[in-house]
Amino acid sequence: MAQQNEYSRVADFYDSYVTFKDDIPFFVEEAKRVTGEVLEPMCGTGRVSLPLLEAGVRLTCVDNSPEMLAEVRDSLKRRKLTAPVHQMDVCSLKLEQRFDLAFIAFNSFSELLTDDAQRAALSGIHEHLADFGRFICTLDNPKVRMKDVDGRKKLLGKKPLRRQYGVVAMWKRESYDPDTRIVTSHQMFEGYGRDSLPLFVREMRLRFRVIEPGEFEQLAKSAGFRIASLHGDYSREPFSGDTSPYMIWVLEK
Repeated sequence: MAQQNEYSRVADFYDSYVTFKDDIPFFVEEAKRVTGEVLEPMCGTGRVSLPLLEAGVRLTCVDNSPEMLAEVRDSLKRRKLTAPVHQMDVCSLKLEQRFDLAFIAFNSFSELLTDDAQRAALSGIHEHLADFGRFICTLDNPKVRMKDVDGRKKLLGKKPLRRQYGVVAMWKRESYDPDTRIVTSHQMFEGYGRDSLPLFVREMRLRFRVIEPGEFEQLAKSAGFRIASLHGDYSREPFSGDTSPYMIWVLEK
């Protein structure tokens, strides 16, 4: 099993605190450029999946967490949407079709912590693409992201709890192991309901591996991809190693 992060602990309120939307217009535009099927491995609770489906994209959703996929299925039902949903490890994809586009959003590829896992995921995605299909992989820019990894406990803020009255507060403390190049993020959540009465306290550990630009480029090429473009943000600005918040890789089969 490639993914080992503890999303089962937070799946029921994940959408309350992960409210990032800057990438949605980018992925909608990219998906609507193709006429065929689109694949989203590591789809989580469907943060990107649902807007794409609402835009008419023919999307297949894949994730390794049954708890996260339960949220996807519930959201599909509530919004009266339909899509194939598969519980499957991104490192061992086995789908009986080919896709014009695949993408991994929200830097989730970095949660594959070993070279072998990353190679297996890239090879499997390459195999599932149609001829001249594209794969978009989003990653943090290490030079920018690592400035925030300092071992200190930080309050990230409070967000409204969806589907019930209340708020959730989130803290994190991140540490880095230079030998493995793995960042461990210890996260704590406190949910409060009416009159600030406590609803829950949850903790989880999230780990991701720091991936340098040259390293990912070599991994992609070894899996058979051609580098079509590299953006530094979701407005498609060219990547700058010093200042870009992200690496948005557009690969072609």
